[in-house]
Amino acid sequence: MNVSLSEINVFRNLLYGYYEKNYRSMPWREDTSPYNVFLSELMLQQTQVNRVMQKFNEFSSVFANFEAIAKASLHEVLLLWNGLGYNRRAKYLKSASEIIVNNYKGVLPQSFDDLKQLPGIGEATARAILVYAYNKPELFIETNIRQVLIFHFFSMEEKIEDQKLLQVLHQVVDKENPKMFYWAMMDYGTFLKKQFGNLNSLSTTYTKQSKFVGSQRQKRGQILRLVLHKPQTFEMLNSELKTSANELNEIVHQLEKEKLLIFQNEMYYIG
Repeated sequence: MNVSLSEINVFRNLLYGYYEKNYRSMPWREDTSPYNVFLSELMLQQTQVNRVMQKFNEFSSVFANFEAIAKASLHEVLLLWNGLGYNRRAKYLKSASEIIVNNYKGVLPQSFDDLKQLPGIGEATARAILVYAYNKPELFIETNIRQVLIFHFFSMEEKIEDQKLLQVLHQVVDKENPKMFYWAMMDYGTFLKKQFGNLNSLSTTYTKQSKFVGSQRQKRGQILRLVLHKPQTFEMLNSELKTSANELNEIVHQLEKEKLLIFQNEMYYIG
């Protein structure tokens, strides 16, 4: 799909007009240090902004840089992470910080390939980090960006592939100030979702999020909270969770595999 110059100008004027009136202040926007950006991008994966903002301030006040996280124990990192969910991200953050300190002297790399090698960092997150930390005009799609592009350029279509969205994004992105452009896309996309519903449902990537209550994801979080409080036996965990022994065994085995838990002397500890 080709977007004319006049269409690009109209789109950008509308986008920036909304952004100027409705800018959302966030700690990682006010201070776009590479560390702040990296931390916020990991926290924002599958977690709402409002939940992240409070936890971000708590976390960064204790761990002010990659060196602080690298030196801390996983137990200390998980204690502060607790409440955000998807706890393996805390393990990724700890491991990534160690790599950044040991291999890059504590400085977040500016190469896409180097970023993508870090634990927990996929293609979209790596490109988002390059945009927000280094103002590089990368192309990436996430929920709010997809919402805006579908609303303005594909609202009459269904089963829209991200590749088509990327072709349009390549034409409309503000290469002079990609950081501000993507901030505007995020804020505007949030507004559009509230007004018109989730247009991501028109995308081929759309899947409904599974129910949280009673899920293994919920039970993983419960297990880690219990072990963070004090080491647990299998029987202690089973008594608290009231789940089947087979399911509990499956969950703790996966947590051990991810090195979030270790099993020693019949007790589970944080890895």
